Amino acid sequence: MRFLVYTPVSEDALQQKLGTAEYSYFFVMKGFVRVLAELGEIVPIADPQTEADPIYRAALAEGEDCRLFCFCPPNRAPVGLEVPTTVVLAWEFADLPCYTWDDEPRNDWRNVLADHGNLITLSRQSAGVVKATMGDDFPVAAIPVPVFDIFNRGQRGHSPTIPGTTEIHFQGRMIDSREVDYVDDSVELTDPLAFCSQTFDGNPRRFDFASSSSEPQYLLGFYDPEDWGSWSRTATPSVMLPFAIQGKIKLSLMAVGQGYNVGRQITVSAGGASQTITLLAQPKKYEFTLNVQRPTNLINFSGLDARSYPGTMDVRTLGMGILSLSLRQAGLLRALRKPTSDPAAQPPEPPQTLRLSGVVYTSVLNPQDGRKNWHDIVSAFIHAHRDHPDATLVLKMSHHSVASFVGDILTDLRVNGEARCRVVAIHGYLPDEDLAALIASTSFYVNASKGEGLCLPLMEFMSDGVPAVAPDHTAMADYIDASSTFVVESCPIPTAWPNDPLRRVNTLYARIDWESLMQQFRASYEVATTDPARYEQMSRAAIQTQRTYSADSVVAQKLADFLSSVSPAALAGQS
Repeated sequence: MRFLVYTPVSEDALQQKLGTAEYSYFFVMKGFVRVLAELGEIVPIADPQTEADPIYRAALAEGEDCRLFCFCPPNRAPVGLEVPTTVVLAWEFADLPCYTWDDEPRNDWRNVLADHGNLITLSRQSAGVVKATMGDDFPVAAIPVPVFDIFNRGQRGHSPTIPGTTEIHFQGRMIDSREVDYVDDSVELTDPLAFCSQTFDGNPRRFDFASSSSEPQYLLGFYDPEDWGSWSRTATPSVMLPFAIQGKIKLSLMAVGQGYNVGRQITVSAGGASQTITLLAQPKKYEFTLNVQRPTNLINFSGLDARSYPGTMDVRTLGMGILSLSLRQAGLLRALRKPTSDPAAQPPEPPQTLRLSGVVYTSVLNPQDGRKNWHDIVSAFIHAHRDHPDATLVLKMSHHSVASFVGDILTDLRVNGEARCRVVAIHGYLPDEDLAALIASTSFYVNASKGEGLCLPLMEFMSDGVPAVAPDHTAMADYIDASSTFVVESCPIPTAWPNDPLRRVNTLYARIDWESLMQQFRASYEVATTDPARYEQMSRAAIQTQRTYSADSVVAQKLADFLSSVSPAALAGQS
């Protein structure tokens, strides 16, 4: 049999797509292809609309069956093709999109499923949602990504703590709570220049700080961006540039004051140079030149009053609002200001060494994915382990831009206060041997998501015997229970489909119980440090769960059964 496989993200574009809505489908496809290859010939295609049917006709002419697998949401899959088509869907919500918007019929997923006549989901929960929408007789199979055979290293169990120190090497960036400075109401990087990811050749650069901006948000001490810009959260916020500046820099800043800061003078500084500006009640453009004496990538603001203003409904500590920032090297003639290099060029990622010991909790996530609740993970971990210097939380950030989390993680550390436990956020590619070392060093994998279509990292760590701290909702209900996991409580909460531009609240996902998460951090630490026998039982249970759930042989059999059920002969017998 010939299997055509398609996903919107190519391997060449994967690095730049990390953190986008569709990037995880590449890994779903990669896992399935390994097992599909045992059942037939794999033919990757880039454009199913033009490539699929000619290959299908050629296969039929050679007496061979052919099927197109689309690893993407239904609204991204082709319709009206001759070739039998199957979407492989990761979905975590309680309903399917069932109406059209933007004049695109495929946004009503029922249209796509009716055209294809079948579907593979990654979980029993989403398979049930499909049957509730399309009818009990609609052909849908719940088949997970085959993970176990790749990530199980044949060990009989896992160690609850690291007896010595493990070193993990990678190219990228790292924020370590033990290597930051707690200063007044802020937490500062000891070496912010280490987070420069671009070069600056003096030509004009502009940063917009609205939520719709495509430029990564390089904001420290600010609230999340809104549709107009971002409010400051502390009295000393900063903009962290993705490059270093020095010399005479011409700045253009669009800002506004709030509350006590209307009419207030504040200071803008960078690398030993400063300028005073007066904030107004309406946005104003401030233009000035700073003679930056030493290399820096921080534009700092000081002198703000961060108190809430009496009588306002918004009780946040709003000082100033920043809309945009533009800068260029002053004195550089326009005629000569031709780029000497790509302004967004990526310097080589610096080498990093992460040293781990004690009880290690790990979570792999996209920091821009609001479902992941990673701020709750950080706060619950710190509150549970504030006095445990041997407890470490590692957040492996999967996003193409380091700017996607730097400001947020520093804010989390500031809000939760200095603690003896350790929080580390790493950003960069981990070679296979170092990913294996991270898994081997991990005592517990942590998930606090509002919903999961599957959660590959959780399955990968469990396959190697790492117990979990996680909820048992959505796809995780297929493989999470108390035998292998400290189960975090959750409850349904209304939400919108992520692809609905109007954000209509018409479906459900799960709200994590923060107190339960914090208590399970404490309970898991107690087991790791005082009850090695129970830990070993949980480790073995994690391995056995994934062996019976996601081993290649299990998935291959489910795929074979599905293909048999949707074969032309089977469908003819049902008609």
